[in-house]
Amino acid sequence: MTPLDDWTPAGAGPTPASVTHIAGIEVEVEGRFLRQRCAWCGEVLLNYDYASISMPGEWKKPGHFEVGRLVRVHAGNPKHQEVLDEVTVPNDACALAEM
Repeated sequence: MTPLDDWTPAGAGPTPASVTHIAGIEVEVEGRFLRQRCAWCGEVLLNYDYASISMPGEWKKPGHFEVGRLVRVHAGNPKHQEVLDEVTVPNDACALAEM
């Protein structure tokens, strides 16, 4: 298995191995940690420890998802996330899994 075996092109739509989450608020603790979870199910979408981030030049706070945006996470590669422009909740949404 190669790293590309799990690759899905951006905008390819839901796959059996993807879950779409609703971005919740980002929480920063002591100016060092940043975490953002799904507003619906609580899944961690972002988790930063600034002390472990190495950036060339002037340090800038890492990005986060806009609250309420739909974020599709591809299983097998949790770092592969895409922000959807859709307004309706897609079939692979965590919110629909509970219904």
